[in-house]
Amino acid sequence: MESARIQKITRRWLTLAFHFSAFFLSFTAHAARPDLPLAVEVRNDAEIDEALAAGAPRLLLDNMTPEQIAAAVARVGGRAELEASGGVTADTVVVYATIKGLDYVSLGALTHSAPSLDLSMLLEVSP
Repeated sequence: MESARIQKITRRWLTLAFHFSAFFLSFTAHAARPDLPLAVEVRNDAEIDEALAAGAPRLLLDNMTPEQIAAAVARVGGRAELEASGGVTADTVVVYATIKGLDYVSLGALTHSAPSLDLSMLLEVSP
């Protein structure tokens, strides 16, 4: 499943007037693209519990250490797919990838820290 095709609900995008709740998840999940899977970004145990109670099928565990991820895996107990997201580097990706029960690992450095490459192409017209 491509990360670009997943609707991400990020808590920091929510306004004070629109509380993170089952209503919000249901509304968002079945809005214009109900065929897209839903993923909810969570940062702590309270947000994990709230997302699970709302029926979130996939959780993005944001900026958690490997120890926190392992604890989240145990807390979720298979009730949702889990993805480590944020804070994962090329040096730590293997540590995260070996956590049993973690379904996906995102490595943002592949895109936001990739070096640029300046290319040009010279074309000549054949006679």
